[in-house]
Amino acid sequence: MTPNRLGTRFDSPTGYLKGQAKKHYRLSHLFFVPLLNKYYTGLILNQFKMQIKKTTIVVLLLIGSIGIALAAIADISGNWAGPLLTPDGKTAQLNYVFKADGTKLTGTGESVYGTGTVENGKIAGNEISFDFNLNGVNYPHKGKLYTDSIALAIDYSGTPLHVTLKRQLK
Repeated sequence: MTPNRLGTRFDSPTGYLKGQAKKHYRLSHLFFVPLLNKYYTGLILNQFKMQIKKTTIVVLLLIGSIGIALAAIADISGNWAGPLLTPDGKTAQLNYVFKADGTKLTGTGESVYGTGTVENGKIAGNEISFDFNLNGVNYPHKGKLYTDSIALAIDYSGTPLHVTLKRQLK
């Protein structure tokens, strides 16, 4: 028994109650507290479940967005074109039609110098490499694929050339 400043006891929850009041308090606690605990526990659980649902929805949306972005990046198939600055200072328009099959890259290309084929093409993530066969001569190409462009480095008989191809809509 520990008295407080007012002289009441705090050794039990019903320490300040006497007689019949003590009995009614215990009975009400016996019936109503479990009901209240269940009610409040249900509210807390509902809030927790809502938070879990919201978090799950956000995570799924993020995963879906990343999947769509990766699919857009990985799709190289189609028409690509861009201007190439030649070693003699002129500009030549390059046009490629790529077709991707898994990690294999095939297609055709066209420039003012003629039409050729894409050979030994490889796709590794957003990195690509292929040989462009123009009139029996192979020109190695290495590049990086972006959503709407390809940055290519071309080995033109020992001279490095760079071109940025843009996706062309038909």
